[in-house]
Amino acid sequence: MATFKQKQKQQQNQAIAIGIALVLLITGAFWGFNKIFSGDDELLVKRDKDTNCPIDGGPSAYTAIVIDQSEGFPKNQVQQIRTMFGAWLAGRTDDILESSLSQDPSQFNKKAFESNAMIQLYVMNKDALNSDDGLKPIMSICRGPLPENIDSSQSIFINTKLVDEKLKELVKKMDDELLKLLVEHEQNTSPIIETISALSASGFAIEMDKPHYLIMVSDMVQYGGKGKYSQFPKYGNFTLNYDVWEKDHKNTFGTLKDVEWQVIYLNRVDDPEFEGAQTIEHQMFWEDYFRKSLYAGQGRFIVR
Repeated sequence: MATFKQKQKQQQNQAIAIGIALVLLITGAFWGFNKIFSGDDELLVKRDKDTNCPIDGGPSAYTAIVIDQSEGFPKNQVQQIRTMFGAWLAGRTDDILESSLSQDPSQFNKKAFESNAMIQLYVMNKDALNSDDGLKPIMSICRGPLPENIDSSQSIFINTKLVDEKLKELVKKMDDELLKLLVEHEQNTSPIIETISALSASGFAIEMDKPHYLIMVSDMVQYGGKGKYSQFPKYGNFTLNYDVWEKDHKNTFGTLKDVEWQVIYLNRVDDPEFEGAQTIEHQMFWEDYFRKSLYAGQGRFIVR
């Protein structure tokens, strides 16, 4: 029969064995957890409750979407724009409907709508430009991880249903704001250059060491008002020659160095008011403007 001391020794040994087993179990779980989420840090980051962007380190990139309200939007254009942005935000970055481009813009969209990129929605109108606070985004969000990118082992720790619900919530939030902006709202000016200059001094132009992307939803036909620079041939002060514009009409300044850009070029060729305005030369002017005036990076047009 075991003595009291022997029983006490057995209990101590059992306790040590249990302790060692727990340490190994916890260590193994920790190793397995890190192994499962290796390279998928976006699933673990703490996010701001308002923007859904990472709290530590901030967004990985910045994307500005600028909606031009100088002209009304036909219903077919409204639906196309909503469909495109909804798809891009949901991770379907190759969904661009039809395009006049020979190059593939889906790589731009993949970067611009990356999970931790802050997507800012701006409106182009006179009121926004004349605000005492300067140009401010209507909305700023990060998409966060996609449910389909969470594998079965990661789903033990991450609730994919909640991730999916959050994504749908953000897509709806974006769509609701677009629906408010894409309305029959016409102005007597089209301050495109002024808006881009203001953007260079806004909350978009921060942390310029991180990637920045600009998406313009506009016909890109500049009209500053009576007596000012115009891209309508029927008005005065018209030119599509960048050097002439720089010499005779440039009166706003700002840079968006290395910012990659994409123009959703709203087609107005059937509108008599825009006769002769949207041409290859017109697109070339804007390519020169982005490159020479803003020192921006590469860009492209998607005609709608």
